[in-house]
Amino acid sequence: MPAPIESHHRCQVLYTLVDLFVAGINTVSTSLEWWLLLAAKEPLVQARARAEAGYAQALVKEVLRDKPPLLLPRRTVKDASVGGYHIPAGSVVYANNFALAHGERWWLEPSAFRPERWLQEVS
Repeated sequence: MPAPIESHHRCQVLYTLVDLFVAGINTVSTSLEWWLLLAAKEPLVQARARAEAGYAQALVKEVLRDKPPLLLPRRTVKDASVGGYHIPAGSVVYANNFALAHGERWWLEPSAFRPERWLQEVS
């Protein structure tokens, strides 16, 4: 019979593996749900995606831009500076993925759902 500490460690490893597995499934399933919902609103987008492989790829990219997945927090490994702000080593930082994916600084018509942007524009 395993020692209590070994058993506890084994449970922690198993729970961590389940968390990683569920997180991967949840990210993919949520992206697929958004893909279906956003494409369902646009019959012309659906037809074009069926007809053109390149447009289908653009549709996937636009779904991920319009409804970006959550980014995990990161810990800095050394002192850094971002936008004039000092970030000491060991700080936990979060990226605002929604702002990056919808910023007018980076995107033309960021609130519009336009898969064509991936075929025509440089953003």
